[in-house]
Amino acid sequence: MAKASKDKQNVQPTNDDAFDQEEYNEMELLERLETLREDMEDLGITTLAEVIERIETLHKKLDALVTRRPGRPGEQDRW
Repeated sequence: MAKASKDKQNVQPTNDDAFDQEEYNEMELLERLETLREDMEDLGITTLAEVIERIETLHKKLDALVTRRPGRPGEQDRW
């Protein structure tokens, strides 16, 4: 195990730009995840299942609202 740690310490980036890009990508991912966490906390959501359920519920609600709206393009025959 010590050899693996020693090998990791000896690895040097071969291209500074690639290293910087990797670091940037990790920082960007961290920012996205932190924003997601904050949004979930604000919405009172704790799981992905809750996100999916709320999305489905809102789609159904919006579909119902749009269906009841008179004068929708292409819906003249319904009224």
